Amino acid sequence: MIFSPKGRMPYESFETPPTPQERHRCDKLAELYHRGQDKVWDGRAVFRAVLDEHGPIQLDGPQAQALGNIFAIIYWGELAAWKVSAALAEQLECPAAALAATAQAHDEARHFNVMGQYLEALGRAPGRMPPIAESLLVEVMETEDLTRKLLGMQLMVEPIALTIFQLVRRSGVEPVLAHLLPFYERDEARHVALGVVHLPRLMAGMSRVELTRLFAWQLRMYMRQIDGVLELERDIDTLGFSMRETFHLGQRLQFQAANELMEAMGGNLHGRELMAHLIEARLAWTCPEPGGRTDLPHRLGRAAHCLLRGPEQSRREELFGTAA
Repeated sequence: MIFSPKGRMPYESFETPPTPQERHRCDKLAELYHRGQDKVWDGRAVFRAVLDEHGPIQLDGPQAQALGNIFAIIYWGELAAWKVSAALAEQLECPAAALAATAQAHDEARHFNVMGQYLEALGRAPGRMPPIAESLLVEVMETEDLTRKLLGMQLMVEPIALTIFQLVRRSGVEPVLAHLLPFYERDEARHVALGVVHLPRLMAGMSRVELTRLFAWQLRMYMRQIDGVLELERDIDTLGFSMRETFHLGQRLQFQAANELMEAMGGNLHGRELMAHLIEARLAWTCPEPGGRTDLPHRLGRAAHCLLRGPEQSRREELFGTAA
């Protein structure tokens, strides 16, 4: 650890010179920290400027309620990300990774604070989270496994937040929020990069059994995320978003991060193809094509087809970045 619980300085961690490959990885992690320092934005000043430009928030009625419900989850999610990144900054053995996590903790604290100001201006106090979304965040916060903590937050939770940000920003449903979200998105992209760069080091020494357990945990978390999005179906519909578009965009962003991780590890990511088959089957069962048949036999047939054949060609190209 960087900081020993007993106060002992970790001299042994610095006694062995890093390999050129390790030095390159550390330089990339340190660059995330420095880039974060260069890109810091003043949350109070930005929020005031956006309000001055667009005036008071005009959204009300069902859409305001729906937006408040969704971004209350973002609000608490930023708090969870703040806690997780602070824990990573303390527990990661690599000083450069700890630097990057420290920069992220600073970002997440700002995100949490500004989102609280936004919800207040919207007139929506952040209520309790839906049960599944809350349980997912709590599990990532409380796990003692650093690999799961980093994978869960950086490569699973952060891409879902980016999904919501992109949908809301593109829709223009509320101009103040649409103007704020690009600041969040730029920060979140760096946070995903921390997982992509540092996870290979944590996973390098894992046995086949450990990798299989990590795969099973990741799959379980994916399925719970689908259930978590379903908790918001009414709010998503109220804002005019397609459930399938929401699922597909979230899956695409998560697989983009997984593809980058695969490249960083120099090979095939454990179970990536199988994961795509299982998720596609679940989506076929949960969220049929708009205007298509929704009867039980058809949904079972589509789910079985997706389980065996995986995503259609266009979806494969989106997920894997290749026509193969």
